[in-house]
Amino acid sequence: MDAQMQTPENGVKGRIHSFLSMGAVDGPGLRYVVFLQGCPLRCACCHNPDTWDAAGGTEYTVEDVLRRVRRCKPYIYESGGVTVTGGEPLAQPVFTAALLKALRAEGYHTALDTSGAGALAAAREVLAHTDLVLADLKFSSEEGYRAH
Repeated sequence: MDAQMQTPENGVKGRIHSFLSMGAVDGPGLRYVVFLQGCPLRCACCHNPDTWDAAGGTEYTVEDVLRRVRRCKPYIYESGGVTVTGGEPLAQPVFTAALLKALRAEGYHTALDTSGAGALAAAREVLAHTDLVLADLKFSSEEGYRAH
């Protein structure tokens, strides 16, 4: 077994709603987009309400996701990368950090699309493996957020 297959993050599992192999609006260049399952918010303007249920989706290991991403390497590696979105990626911080770490180790540009909701204490580890943060500020005031 090669060193890549023996990394500890490969055993980490996360719940994923879906994948998009050629995203053009989720960061620079063509992106492989991983939509994680689960979000603590219930925003009226949500594009993906089917990702809210944390028990939904399908369980994948980091290596499962890497195999899918590698198939698109010729299209995304040079000027694009991989974006982890959701749902809310910070709702699964251990998996998100492990996935981003593994992607970066293979040289992929990594982006995190987040509203900042979730395990903020664990966000530091996620951000350590993130090249770009797409911060989705829902509303500029608490009143606006609570109303929607």
